[in-house]
Amino acid sequence: MLGTAKILGERALENGVRFVAFDEEELGLVGSAAYVKALVARGEKPTTIGSVTMEMMGYNSKKDGKFHVITCDRPDSQFLYDAFVRVVAEIGPSIQISTACTDRSDHASFGRAHVPAIALFTGHHSDYHTPGDIAQRIDLSGLERVIGVAELLVRAAADRPGRFAALP
Repeated sequence: MLGTAKILGERALENGVRFVAFDEEELGLVGSAAYVKALVARGEKPTTIGSVTMEMMGYNSKKDGKFHVITCDRPDSQFLYDAFVRVVAEIGPSIQISTACTDRSDHASFGRAHVPAIALFTGHHSDYHTPGDIAQRIDLSGLERVIGVAELLVRAAADRPGRFAALP
């Protein structure tokens, strides 16, 4: 997320972008639920293009370059998925896509409030969320590719005319 924010900070975008790191996902999406509740309370929901959640982006257990895109086949989020597919096509055949559905990721808080949302996930390992989940497991070359994909995806969404983009 920080790598993507740094790259995007060097470019002009038509709409604003928010980078948000949520806490306590494992305890019931506490951070993202509070954020979405505040977003709705401030009246910002109608001006929010959508949310792109990045999960476990520095690890790819099968080393196959595959991204899992969690969409749950929500029609309101289809444009985010379509933008992701276009970005992957630009980058080339080194990235593969599979779709999935879960309500255990922060994107679900946005979906419950009917805000378009997808989550990108590259896989987890046997020490996921344990003391063995250490930085040495990060695939740096894969992570660089992820940053490029995220940058292009957020730019594609943020440059939709006439809307304010809040893409955590």
